[in-house]
Amino acid sequence: MLKKTFILSVVIGSAVAQAFANGVTAHVEQDGFVAIEAENFATQHLDQKRSWHTFSQYNFHHDMQDSDLPHYDDASGGAYIELLPDTRANHHETLVRGENFAEFGGEVAVLSYPVLFETPGTYYIWARAFSTGSEDNGVHFGLNNQWPESSARLQLCDGKDLWTWSSARRVPDNHCGTPNTVSIEVPSAGVHNLMLSMREDGFELDKIILTQDKSFVPQGTAIQPTVSTPSEFPKKQQLKGILQYKRILDAQENFKYVVDKREVGTHQLTLVTLSEKIGQSSFQIMLNGKEVAKFVNPPMQVDNKEIYLSVDGIQLNKNDIVEVKVMPSAHSTNKPTQSLWRALVVGTLR
Repeated sequence: MLKKTFILSVVIGSAVAQAFANGVTAHVEQDGFVAIEAENFATQHLDQKRSWHTFSQYNFHHDMQDSDLPHYDDASGGAYIELLPDTRANHHETLVRGENFAEFGGEVAVLSYPVLFETPGTYYIWARAFSTGSEDNGVHFGLNNQWPESSARLQLCDGKDLWTWSSARRVPDNHCGTPNTVSIEVPSAGVHNLMLSMREDGFELDKIILTQDKSFVPQGTAIQPTVSTPSEFPKKQQLKGILQYKRILDAQENFKYVVDKREVGTHQLTLVTLSEKIGQSSFQIMLNGKEVAKFVNPPMQVDNKEIYLSVDGIQLNKNDIVEVKVMPSAHSTNKPTQSLWRALVVGTLR
């Protein structure tokens, strides 16, 4: 014969699972268009000699060589990245290949931006950059650790001392390049890794746009990043093994349970609580206003782990009132949100 069981469930507080909890911005292509804030890179590699640094009104102090002041006031989102130290801002300063200058992409200070593409094909690259000298205005782009000629040497000649959009690729017979000639080929739908790396140190980058529209010319900072919006998954509504039980009451609908004829008999009562790293809350099971059991959450090293606390031999009669009282600890790490209760689960094992 199966043992009859009566379960009460009490949960202090609750937390919705956060999608993309690692904090990395999830970029997506939307109708042949991608917009990326430069500071939202996923990884940085080959940064032993030069590295990209994020600047904003909250983060602008550093002790590296730099030829200019911060420019976050006019940056999209109030932040941008700069490649430092900057030892060659102008032509008369010494060029050191592999240190303050890289002829080819993927050699020094490589950033990665994973993007989910639905539409493969050719994408033209635009960069919003800031240049104060003659040798801080070039950068390389690539895809999936490949550095094709079509996306090498994005050059910024016009618009000195202000944020300026460019999609011009430097070529031997035209150092300033022709507008809208920096491009990559996305081979298939799926996640592909947009990459950039140093050409000249001191390069300042605010925003990146990929577009399949060759005639598109961005202006200002109004274009918002194209990022995925994670779904809010449903909160947990049922405890482990809840399908074994015949009767479920939501605690927000009823804080007490009136025993009906299905629960008459001698039962084991099990109180299900959540663990607390700091502070242990107390619980009482009351029957017709009298305490039949009292529990204190045991000390645990984690929050929100289900704990099962049982008492045997409780006689239930029709119309008895079963109630749970909760005494949260003043130091509890689980804080109530809507209610101290999560659910009241009542029934017998099938």
